[in-house]
Amino acid sequence: MDVLILGIGNLLFHDDGLGVWMIKILQERYIFPREVSLMDGGIGGLSLLTCLEGSYDYIIIVDAIKGNSKPGMIYNLSLEDIRESEDLSCSLHEGGVRELLDIYGALYKEVPVRILGAEPLTQEPGIGLSRPVEEALARIEEIIIEELKKVGICAERRS
Repeated sequence: MDVLILGIGNLLFHDDGLGVWMIKILQERYIFPREVSLMDGGIGGLSLLTCLEGSYDYIIIVDAIKGNSKPGMIYNLSLEDIRESEDLSCSLHEGGVRELLDIYGALYKEVPVRILGAEPLTQEPGIGLSRPVEEALARIEEIIIEELKKVGICAERRS
């Protein structure tokens, strides 16, 4: 099973960089089997379709998610959750997660997707995460490792 872990965000806008920071943490802390790809999607938007090319069986997306909750609130959502909710917003800056995955499913195949993230405190210009979002990173990391185990993939922790 080929798995993509896709981090979305802009490091220059505080909590908006959540997904990119998570990819950096995973790269530093784990050795993944070749079936797992880590991708810094930045603010690629719908142009990410050319990177995905229909070759994944499972996708985990990490992004700042606005749901009008307490900053640092962790979200663990399915694609259906995102499609059905008017209150949740995951932005790829040039199109949303919904649009990207709908087009991906139409062009290639619909695959299982998890969207993980945290409620941002600020997305104003600046580098670094707010305290509540930084604290959420550890739990999001655990959820990613748990999701991989559910599909039979074990990541080796670096020493």
